[in-house]
Amino acid sequence: MKRLLLAPLLLGLLISNSVLAGRPNPKKEAEKLQQKEYISACNQSGKSFSSLCNKVTKSNRDKLTNEYFINSKKMDARRVLDRCIVQVDKEYCEKLSIDYWGGKMERAKLDWIMDDMTEDDFKLLEYYADLHSRERRRSVEAWKKEQKDKKKEKSPLGKKIEAITLCENLIIRNLKDPNSFKRITSRSMQVETGLIEYTATNSFGGRVRESFRCFNP
Repeated sequence: MKRLLLAPLLLGLLISNSVLAGRPNPKKEAEKLQQKEYISACNQSGKSFSSLCNKVTKSNRDKLTNEYFINSKKMDARRVLDRCIVQVDKEYCEKLSIDYWGGKMERAKLDWIMDDMTEDDFKLLEYYADLHSRERRRSVEAWKKEQKDKKKEKSPLGKKIEAITLCENLIIRNLKDPNSFKRITSRSMQVETGLIEYTATNSFGGRVRESFRCFNP
């Protein structure tokens, strides 16, 4: 019984959906109408072409007959390309490259002459784009290395401690009995004054007190 009751309801839904699917989308229809108005206004505007020409979408450009507007856009596009392959602005070439993530707006400027571009045009554009990309990566790597090297540079305190250590090693190597070396002053005092005071045994076995100026504070 329930199945018999559900059948008309499901049938009604299917019919309703099919009817809706056949209806034109009001938003899309309005956009189409607006594009027709833009195209008409552009084609009728002549040499003093209307700003509405720029609102004609790429998919509708084949409907444009205003040669002044079309030639103007092609000239602008050629200047964009020449900036890359003639003036050799390699950074700009990279922005025009298909591999550049933020270059969609710039690449769109070439749409007007895309069919007129030669194979050499494309090769030069990609060559300079790749060249700049590699140069930029090398520059970034060099900067990172420079920052890393700066971090490795010892602080004034680190340099003093290193100097004291080297001086102590020099003293010990030149003693008659290196094992007899005993530091008198603390490490902090040595770093502060640059003076190393110590005791060690001499040739007669007696312990003597000595000092060594490692650096001037």
